[in-house]
Amino acid sequence: MIESQRGTTMTDVRAITVRQPWASLTANGRKTIEWRTGRWPRWTGTVLIHAAATWAPGWKGRWFTPADLEGRDGAILDGIGIAGDLGEDVNGSDYYKLDQWASRRVPTGAVIAVGRIVMVLPVYDALTITDYGLAEPWEPHFTVDEFAQRLTEWHASPDDFAEPDWLETPRSDQLAYSGGYAVPGNVGLCLADVVRLDRPVPAKGRLGLWRPDPDLIAECMEQTR
Repeated sequence: MIESQRGTTMTDVRAITVRQPWASLTANGRKTIEWRTGRWPRWTGTVLIHAAATWAPGWKGRWFTPADLEGRDGAILDGIGIAGDLGEDVNGSDYYKLDQWASRRVPTGAVIAVGRIVMVLPVYDALTITDYGLAEPWEPHFTVDEFAQRLTEWHASPDDFAEPDWLETPRSDQLAYSGGYAVPGNVGLCLADVVRLDRPVPAKGRLGLWRPDPDLIAECMEQTR
């Protein structure tokens, strides 16, 4: 059982719907930040990771070249366990398709993991941000340098100085899983203690941060024990 979730009540739990392949990458522990628009609520707590019924744009039915498979997209397909299951072009060309058989091996329309949202941090432009550009003095945040493909998590140091230093944590590895949404003005939902469910639990997803049915919560939480 997830230690941090002991004592969690039904009313404490929320759910987020994430499209594939990002949902499975989250369940597998590779994707630790979920990106949303700046209006997203700053709620933290236990969350069900629900895989949407549809894939993210540009994935389902897509053809891949060998160069694609050797790069970032190939690593993503490998991360969800279907890199070797793509359909080859029948004409013998070096093209491979994310066909129906491969895509059906990836769960959709179901809760596939349980975890925690531990922080919701705003994203700022690394090249233009100043101390005075923060919404609140020394508020934790991300900066992204789109040109250098660099993502950094920032927190104020815990000392008692009047002007504390920033503590920085490199998070650039997460840009590969951002789908282009790690941009200034959005927010990053920082996930921890994610447990993949051995048996995905069918459910209908919703937009935004939603309240799952108590029976759905119970069935999912039972698998984390």
